[in-house]
Amino acid sequence: TGIDCGGPVCRGCPGGFSCAFGSDCESGLCTGGVCETGCNLIVNGSAELGGSGTTFPGWTVNRDGGDGWIVETTIPPPPTERAMHSFATSYALDSKWQLVDLAAAGFSAAQLAAMPAIYVCDWVRRRWDGVDDTRDFYFIQAAVRDGGGADISAWNRGTPGTLLTTTSDIWVIEEHTFSGYGAAPVSVYFQHGGRDGEYWGGWYGSKFDGARVTVMGIPCPSCSDGVRNQDEAGSDCGGICAACP
Repeated sequence: TGIDCGGPVCRGCPGGFSCAFGSDCESGLCTGGVCETGCNLIVNGSAELGGSGTTFPGWTVNRDGGDGWIVETTIPPPPTERAMHSFATSYALDSKWQLVDLAAAGFSAAQLAAMPAIYVCDWVRRRWDGVDDTRDFYFIQAAVRDGGGADISAWNRGTPGTLLTTTSDIWVIEEHTFSGYGAAPVSVYFQHGGRDGEYWGGWYGSKFDGARVTVMGIPCPSCSDGVRNQDEAGSDCGGICAACP
């Protein structure tokens, strides 16, 4: 969708470039055909890297109920996604999580001290559009954390003990923006999970796709962003970048 970026093969485009889907952008966000500036840090949020059993790149499975998680083809995908993959749950509770280390992702102390807005979202729907599958259950949680691992600010759509109900076979987005949270963030925790409402064998529980944890207003750290970040010795040089002059 841009020169050497976007589309089904290349990396996501920076802010300001053309896009057709959120997955065309490094922020994961496409508004009015233009990528928003930001950096999505969730790995394998749309099951694009696959996985099976209890091994899904980027994710840690902490509940493996029923027949566990599965990656499957989904037609149509959510409107933000180009790839036709999603995660599906089984007849007992399944959940998995990611912990995003913002410094390890390359953001500088100064950037984090400014407490940038952090957008989180996930798409969810019931598993099957058959007349006998009328509801499934799910939860989605995220938290901005400090250096000690304590929550500075948390957002919960249900919990593992108090699940929400989805009766729709159309994708529905759950989303939240953390802002003004009062302290420099160190990490972002993201977890989702669910189960089916019929207790059928196989994977008839809630489906998830398009998870995002996006630091807004800041491009993904790189060796050409004009900022001393990552492990650079100077702006865009040293560390993982080319040697400084």
